[in-house]
Amino acid sequence: MSEQPTDLTVVREAPPALAGFATASPALTLARGKAVADAAAPVIRELNLVKRIHQSFHVYFDGWTMVGAMVGVFPVTVRTWEIGTDEGYGANVEARTLGGQVVGAADAIVMRDEEVGGKQKWLEAPAFQIASMAQTRGGGKALRQPLGWIMRLAGYEATPAEEMDEGAAARGETVSGGKGVAPGWADLAEQQRAFADFAEEVAKAGLREWVATWIASKGYSRPLAKGQFRQLQRALERERKENQLDERLRERKEESSRPASDDDAPGRPAGDTSAAGGDGPPATPAADPTSPPAQTAPGKGDKAGGDDPQGSEIT
Repeated sequence: MSEQPTDLTVVREAPPALAGFATASPALTLARGKAVADAAAPVIRELNLVKRIHQSFHVYFDGWTMVGAMVGVFPVTVRTWEIGTDEGYGANVEARTLGGQVVGAADAIVMRDEEVGGKQKWLEAPAFQIASMAQTRGGGKALRQPLGWIMRLAGYEATPAEEMDEGAAARGETVSGGKGVAPGWADLAEQQRAFADFAEEVAKAGLREWVATWIASKGYSRPLAKGQFRQLQRALERERKENQLDERLRERKEESSRPASDDDAPGRPAGDTSAAGGDGPPATPAADPTSPPAQTAPGKGDKAGGDDPQGSEIT
């Protein structure tokens, strides 16, 4: 009796689809993560999806979802809830793979009375906008767990920009007013208006090169944060005052070193050359208006003081 062959099927469980490229080789996983980071970094900069806070750079939620889509990880809102009576809203968000595996989760809240950029921007906002922002903050936090290391490879911080705003709002600090807005400015319009007015002032004063040198000496990046901008304004004002003082001192020095002329002699009208050393004849004293007219002696050829009709001839 022959033995029937046994059909053995080896079933291997697929590795978790974490980041869409999990492998048994750590080196290969790291190399793939680096490739994603290298591809995402310039796009994040080009689309201005990053905000500088002090000396660190934090990516907005749109940048996080882009990296997540590249590796197959997406934010999924599980639920939202109301806090108090329309005082705020919270959201629970999970980071999941295409296969449904949960690889990250977070809660986030948005309160109406929180201050962002020095303003209570949510005080009069519709409820759905506040709930949506809670989901955005929660989504960024959830994606941070599986994708934070890729953001670090791309040269950015592992904390989403929205989470930084949330933390700053909780501490009562002033934060950026939106994408492309440096910290401290209420919004892009305020920032651009201030920079435009300042640039015009600098151009009129001829101090563009000085401003560029000052910014470089401080190591600041443009656009300047509001605090840095105010610091530059104060420094520029001091520079202009010093330039004006130097100019006045130079004018005084030139005046003091100029040789004195005869016209500058005190107590004498300009153009008077009757003083000693003058080249002109002595000035004739003014006639007394009460004295009779002066009589002129008849000259040669005159007749009784009259004119010679033939004229006089000098021999």
